[in-house]
Amino acid sequence: MDFSSIFEAALGIRDIRLEASNAMTQAIVSCAMSIGEDYSFIAEKTQEILTSLDEPYSGYIYAIANEMVDILTEYEDYIGEASVASFKTEKHSLMAILRHIEGSSWPEVLHMARKLLSDATSPASDDTNVLTTLYRMSLLNRPEHDAPMPRMVHRLFVAAYRVFARSLAVWLTRGELLDPTADFMVVAKDAKDEEPEEPVAAGAPKNAIKRAVAAVRSSKWFSGWGEVGSLVPAFVDKPTAQRIMTIGKTAHLIRMTGSEISMDLNGEAVTATSLEAALVTVARAGVVKAEFPHVISLLHQQVDPLLWQSLVTAGFFATFDRVAGSFLALGDTDPTVPESLSGFFSESIQGMYLTASARLLEVSNYSAALNAAASSLKELGRPHRDRAGSSSGCRGAAAADSFALDQIRRINAMLADVRAGMATLSCYFHFTTEHMVSTARGRLEACRNFEDAIKSHTVFLTNLQERLFVGSPIGVNLVEPMLRCVGQFILEVKAVASDMTMAADGVGNDSDVALDKLLRHYQSYSQHYGTLALSMATLRNEHQTTNQQLKQLHALMTFDAANNDRRKQRDVHRMVWDRSMPEQRRPEDRMPERSPNLMRRNRESR
Repeated sequence: MDFSSIFEAALGIRDIRLEASNAMTQAIVSCAMSIGEDYSFIAEKTQEILTSLDEPYSGYIYAIANEMVDILTEYEDYIGEASVASFKTEKHSLMAILRHIEGSSWPEVLHMARKLLSDATSPASDDTNVLTTLYRMSLLNRPEHDAPMPRMVHRLFVAAYRVFARSLAVWLTRGELLDPTADFMVVAKDAKDEEPEEPVAAGAPKNAIKRAVAAVRSSKWFSGWGEVGSLVPAFVDKPTAQRIMTIGKTAHLIRMTGSEISMDLNGEAVTATSLEAALVTVARAGVVKAEFPHVISLLHQQVDPLLWQSLVTAGFFATFDRVAGSFLALGDTDPTVPESLSGFFSESIQGMYLTASARLLEVSNYSAALNAAASSLKELGRPHRDRAGSSSGCRGAAAADSFALDQIRRINAMLADVRAGMATLSCYFHFTTEHMVSTARGRLEACRNFEDAIKSHTVFLTNLQERLFVGSPIGVNLVEPMLRCVGQFILEVKAVASDMTMAADGVGNDSDVALDKLLRHYQSYSQHYGTLALSMATLRNEHQTTNQQLKQLHALMTFDAANNDRRKQRDVHRMVWDRSMPEQRRPEDRMPERSPNLMRRNRESR
């Protein structure tokens, strides 16, 4: 028997039979055959998994199969290197190669990989627990001592964890599900799976904001998601799972209402890519159980300022169609509608709007703090410019670095409040302009009983305009000064960043890490302020557009009923007719039919 037959046997290609001269030789050959069987099973199973289309496997199993292909490639390279090394020795023999393989960790590694793959793909097993199984195995096989078996187990765990981390990153940052194989712990609920909506009981608290938040449970915007307990990994405890759900729901709500969510983690901006990399790094370090809840807790703290406004907004959206459908019904004369629904509807809108108004009024007081921070940042350029020339300059620059980092953290907290208030107002103005105004205008244009339409809507529009827009604390007078303040601060940040760049160029390669990190902070926050300024400009435009459309709609629906101005009423009728039926001729354009008596009377008068 030549070496190629033994090599093929170790790869599971050929079945060899040796007439063993002793028990030790037979044991070595049996070990080679066992390794070959394990290799053959893993190779065939991974090919089946990766090419399967009829019965798709779990995403975790796909990741494990891809990783096992690399493991088999490493095993093949190991056998090739062993054969080359044996040819260079004087004591070369086929049995020496087999002894070399038997004495390695590969028999145990391949056998464990085969057992894991067999258990995960068996019909009786639940492949949703693969990540938990690998996690527990990794806890029992820590790779501290660089042993082959723990490294293989941890390697497979990290491969499966990447699938979870990708879905988690998209859910936390965008509120979306990236889960083609249905492995993630969050699922979208169907309408038939949602619990029936509980009616508001008589005598319930009249606090509009509390009632709006209570309506979130029946809202498709916030409660259309569920948690699958069997898919929650073992390293995610119950509080962490609840935080994950809250962050994702909030991100989804803000995204669906036309805004954006911005989160910082330890002073660094968090994106889907960086979050995924951070979580995978935690997994590779083998400290997922200790670090994962901490990472999620930090993210939850960042999204918490936006949570209350999102809940109130969700409550408004949840009740709008149900309440406005009855309250805005043209010609509806039900006396219970104005008492039960219109009051709740108006109070809910006003409560949400005034909550955001109070937040922005509070934020407007940050203008002085921003100006003070800008003036203090001007002094940072001097120690950085002197850094290359003197040691005292280095000490001054280090102190300036520390001071600047404190300023950045404090200003970032301010911006979180600014964006929280603007997110709610942006949602409100966008929804009012695009949905509420168009709905009311469309129903008015489709109406044939103009007087009933006026009676049904005049009070509503008057209250809406007076309570929310006319004389409200939020307006262009507040938005424009804040916009100018932010713009001035952007210029200061750019100036300081330019000075620091010149200082870094002067120092050259000796520039310390603190200076580079501080420079990255200023550059990133400069972009952040630019986005904030753009958002404020958009908010101002939405406010003006909404106010203008409401005034036009109010003017369209208001007429002088006391004076019975028929000409004005006819003009409004004509406007409504033109918009509702543009292809038809107006009744005023048709010649009326004249009666025979009137025609005879006219001839006689002539």
